[in-house]
Amino acid sequence: MAIMGMNIQLLTPVSDDLRQELTISFSQLGVMMGIISLPGIFLSLPAGRIADKTGRKKLLILGLFLLIPGSLCFCIFKNYMWSVIGRILAGIGCSLISSLTPGLIPEAIPKKYIPAAMGIFNTAIPIGSILTLTFYHKIAETLGVFESFYISAVIATAIAISSVFIPETRTSSDNKDNDQNFSDKKLMTPISLIVLAANFASMGYVTVAPAYYQHIGIPWTLRGTMLSAILWGSIAFAPAAGWFISKFGHIKFIIALGLAMQGAGLAAIPIKSTPLTLDLIIMAIGAGIIMTPIYILIPKIIDRKNINLAFGIMISAMMIGCLAGPYIAGVLIDAVGYEYSFAALGLFSAIGLLPTIAINEKSKNA
Repeated sequence: MAIMGMNIQLLTPVSDDLRQELTISFSQLGVMMGIISLPGIFLSLPAGRIADKTGRKKLLILGLFLLIPGSLCFCIFKNYMWSVIGRILAGIGCSLISSLTPGLIPEAIPKKYIPAAMGIFNTAIPIGSILTLTFYHKIAETLGVFESFYISAVIATAIAISSVFIPETRTSSDNKDNDQNFSDKKLMTPISLIVLAANFASMGYVTVAPAYYQHIGIPWTLRGTMLSAILWGSIAFAPAAGWFISKFGHIKFIIALGLAMQGAGLAAIPIKSTPLTLDLIIMAIGAGIIMTPIYILIPKIIDRKNINLAFGIMISAMMIGCLAGPYIAGVLIDAVGYEYSFAALGLFSAIGLLPTIAINEKSKNA
């Protein structure tokens, strides 16, 4: 999951350099950054269904190996078309990884420890992303923008080889209960809408923010930390959210609080009367606590034989948000400027509050 986080954010630290090298618009940059999410829209659900029937190990290994050409397309071809193709290949890999890895937790961890385990698990993507946002620009400065992608290819190779040690697991191979499948898919609808809204906002932020911070004169030494603010919250607060839920419950409240704080922080960033540091802290705390209750909720309310399918549905919604967020954010920058872009992202995060009303926290897996 950490290497997936790295690949999702790989373009962010060098986005403006790539835009200039490839002579593309902000909208085209948004497409290139966001298209990594496109395969997940279509592949996550069938991948989850296949894993529920036949096991997940081969699909996970395939996903990890696809990250390698996803990076090599940048450094070998050095043009826009092949860069987009590389992001699509990496997106296929990321969709397999993100759909199938979460299901390992409820199978391997005793029930009473699942909330805490999911809180820890939810730090993996932010850790990979933060390391990339913090250090990758320096690597690109040393090696060159395109040549820096060799590093990510080497890391992906090492992780892919190590994946042969992932234990093989398989849920029920008999999955004929159509009524149960329909019920589980219905339960996933509000969860999917929440995840879509949250990731639309967060991925839009990492598209708008680099150019905005450069526009207002913030040096790169600070920009990297500010870009990764939306991820630092997960490292600090995702485990805390898991602990809180294991002690007190209130899954819906934590989700709603996270969406509201993320939205308020995003909308306030370009407002000069609010301290930027405070805006980023509010946004970071909100973003950090949204996904942990989602990862806890799914194995709680979804029948175990459909667990990979459920995570596949959730990841499909996440990828729709991740695809649309960067593109719409890029279009808004080109059309109306930074202020309205941040306001729209904040509003979309707040819209995610509406489907929380329909969430049913009642456990199906006693």
